[in-house]
Amino acid sequence: MWHTQGSGKTALSFFLTRYLRDYYQAKNRVARFFFIVDRLDLADQAKGEFEARGAVVALANSKEEFARSLKGIGDDTNVVSAERVPFITVVNIQKFDEGAVATDFDYDLDVQRVYFIDEAHRDYKRGGAFLTNLVTSDREAVRIALTGTPLVNTKDGRNDTKQVFGPYVHKYFYNQSIADGYTLKLLREPVKIEFRLKMQEVLRDLKEVKKLVDMEKVYAHKSYVDPLCDYIVDDYLKSQIALGDESIGAMVVAHSSAQARAIYARLAELDPDVSTELVINGETEARHRLDSELILHDEGTKETRRAICDNFKKDDSPINILVVYNMLLTGFDAHRLKKLYLCRTIKAHNLLQALTRVNRPYKDMAFGYVVDFADITEEYDKTNRAYLTELTEELGDATKDYSSLFEDPATIKADLAKIKDLLFSYTTDNMVEFKAEINAIDDKAVLYDLRAALARYKDLRNVVKQQGYEELYDKFDVGRVCEMLGEVSLRIQAINNKEALALQDMSTGAVNLLLSKMEFRFRNIGSEELEVADEFQNKPKRTYESFAHNFDAKDPEYVNLLEELRSRFEKVNIEEMTSADMAESVKELDSLRGKMEDLNRRNAALAKKYGGDEKFARAHKQAMRTPPPLTTSPTTMFSILSSVKQGADEAVMSNRNMLGNAPYFAKQVRRLVAVACKDAGVKYSLVQVKSVAEYISKEYIDERGRAA
Repeated sequence: MWHTQGSGKTALSFFLTRYLRDYYQAKNRVARFFFIVDRLDLADQAKGEFEARGAVVALANSKEEFARSLKGIGDDTNVVSAERVPFITVVNIQKFDEGAVATDFDYDLDVQRVYFIDEAHRDYKRGGAFLTNLVTSDREAVRIALTGTPLVNTKDGRNDTKQVFGPYVHKYFYNQSIADGYTLKLLREPVKIEFRLKMQEVLRDLKEVKKLVDMEKVYAHKSYVDPLCDYIVDDYLKSQIALGDESIGAMVVAHSSAQARAIYARLAELDPDVSTELVINGETEARHRLDSELILHDEGTKETRRAICDNFKKDDSPINILVVYNMLLTGFDAHRLKKLYLCRTIKAHNLLQALTRVNRPYKDMAFGYVVDFADITEEYDKTNRAYLTELTEELGDATKDYSSLFEDPATIKADLAKIKDLLFSYTTDNMVEFKAEINAIDDKAVLYDLRAALARYKDLRNVVKQQGYEELYDKFDVGRVCEMLGEVSLRIQAINNKEALALQDMSTGAVNLLLSKMEFRFRNIGSEELEVADEFQNKPKRTYESFAHNFDAKDPEYVNLLEELRSRFEKVNIEEMTSADMAESVKELDSLRGKMEDLNRRNAALAKKYGGDEKFARAHKQAMRTPPPLTTSPTTMFSILSSVKQGADEAVMSNRNMLGNAPYFAKQVRRLVAVACKDAGVKYSLVQVKSVAEYISKEYIDERGRAA
């Protein structure tokens, strides 16, 4: 699966575990899932992401632990636990060796192992030990390779990712991910000409005067590093101001580990008074100069590096800048990381991996920013062309819709022209007239287009100002744009409120949606009516909340109340209501809310008799109203269903797989209903038993689906 960096490959793997678990359950097989990484820090990161989504995760910390996991030895093979929630073993590819070979599962079960191979563009090649051990560990395993930057055009083509793992199952490139809001476009920020000229003089002096011939020593020299750091700090602080957010983080990708150390030392000198505390392995350690941190493979301990990275990811982190050489350029996800300072050229797919460290959405920011000291243009264009060629082979003419990661001045200019044409129809220099024009529009599609144009203009105006492209736009007040954007959004909200109050689709889901949209604005209202209006704004929300608390959407009493609510208010026009209209509506809403709250009270009391189990409260009501009922006595019905509940709960707890076979489970419930009727002395027909049993079994299966 070729999915661009930041689009959610770990999340995809999590949801696939649930889908594949159910798929194999239907075939009477138990699925075991393994998420394979090639770095220890990625193993920890994957474990955290899976656990955050509710999975149970085992981290194989040694070859022995992994071998035991493959063979089903240990607590992690608790099948009951694994069936309730997704269970995943995270393992480093280095743990695969000749001894890691799957055998029959310890339990008498038919097992299907599924391997998710993360970052499949690395460490895998035909004939290589990692790939060989992976395949031989279980030749019947399903192997799903995941990459955002597949290897293409390798020297002999044999080790291209597609050749190693087979054809692409699915492709999800930059433009799709950006359009869907999962990742951001990047802006390559030009380095100021005067700085480039200054650094050329520095390089000349180091080579000719100081006679340095080793370029690593040149780039790590204080005469080179000091002005570089001064530029970075100045640019970073200005970016905080321009973007209006002091929480953004930055990463400096150094030319070498020696330069990285020199940069870190210089950054520490620039702000020596900052100190804070960092928690490492549960212990608090005093840290100084935490405005910047150095991450190298031979700097500090693994635990310290991990604590620094975890701290940096927090929105309120005291760490502003990470200084790296090779580490954190792949797999490191920190949404606040918005500035990347490239001090060296990175090749091919590794370049795209590094660039996409800053493409994660963060707050309302529209771009990630790359300051290019190394001039990556040629290498980036070469790599991007290779990927577009690969896509063309897969997609044909559809590739014409694919684009670069980077925003460019030509696109900005074209978008600004379109926006100005769209705004031409409105009075943009007078907010009173603009508001009147907007409030006269009832077509939400027109308003959505206008809102998108204003939001895009706001983003682009900041960009062109920041980038120095002043000639690309006419003078236009950004503050006014924000005010206009607010008015358009409020108009859309007002139309949503009118549509919601019309109650043309008052399902439970629609009620919940309505609650999130209740924020009324009244166009025709005087100061003397404000008190009534305030009361009216509160009443609908309280009424709808009482409807939303109902847990039996098929109850005829609920359906009738919902229809009464809909019929009374479907013709209401919020914007045209008078105080008399509102006062009358308040009375009607109070009456309906009272009836609904009484129904909710009775439902809650019935559920309490079944130990709070709402599905049996629904089953009780359904069985009592289905003609002819098993019994007209609620006490007798409770006796029958309580017995069925006890038997069904015990059956499900002892074998969760039972719910994966709906016909079999329904048959078991029919038997429980028949036995309970006999014990209660109730005569029954097969039709009655089947009707009650099918309803109850469906409740169990639906409950399992919601939990999953």
